[in-house]
Amino acid sequence: MKFSIFIALLVFLTFGCSTYTYQVMEVATKNKDIRIRPEYNYSYVYQNDSIAIIYSFWEEKGVLAFSIYNKIDKPIYVDWKKCSFVSNDTKLNYWDGKTTVVGVTIFSSRVQPSNLPAVFGGSISSQVVSHEERITFIPPKSYYSRSDFLILPEGFYATSKADEEVLLPASGEGKEIKVRTVKVPYANSPIKFRNYLTWSTKESFETEHYVDNEFYVSKVTEVKKKDFGRLNENGNYQYFFKRNDRYYILIP
Repeated sequence: MKFSIFIALLVFLTFGCSTYTYQVMEVATKNKDIRIRPEYNYSYVYQNDSIAIIYSFWEEKGVLAFSIYNKIDKPIYVDWKKCSFVSNDTKLNYWDGKTTVVGVTIFSSRVQPSNLPAVFGGSISSQVVSHEERITFIPPKSYYSRSDFLILPEGFYATSKADEEVLLPASGEGKEIKVRTVKVPYANSPIKFRNYLTWSTKESFETEHYVDNEFYVSKVTEVKKKDFGRLNENGNYQYFFKRNDRYYILIP
């Protein structure tokens, strides 16, 4: 079935009477060097002899969150000017060379260090100049993490009442819940996204290595609000469908 991405108003007019509240998007990959790791809450992990990249997408609208692990005994360097997030063939940059000036105001009943006279009920104002890092240094046996982009910043996927409704075991409830689900082949997937990275063991980048990890939405599951999650005894929201190879969308 062909999917389309609609703006929220159009979707509301078409599906406003639906009893389903959330869409859970399941992500897959065709890259043979990427493996899903159930012991890491179904994170996708890319590995070669030098680095490992661990992915997590769970967030509303999806987030490309990943950690790079340096497996070798010497530093590696990542040049973010030569790295991109590619969403449906649209290139988005990790680095644009901009300098950001941020105003900072700190309110305090006492200004430190303590050897200076105390100032009560005052404030300190300053400006911080932030230079975006182009080259990241990752020491041996250490991680570097970032999460810059949403997978689906606008809209969501249109399904139909003709799509399959199935029963699934409810998480910890001892009963079954009804969901609407549809599997999406790679050719028809509405969202395909890539993480393209350039790295080197030399800061000069006289030799470079490349990683091109591609993913796509392979399954859409629509869930009712009462079956999506609940507050636990600690007052935190527990997502019943939460896995690192999924993300979710709130249906308008």
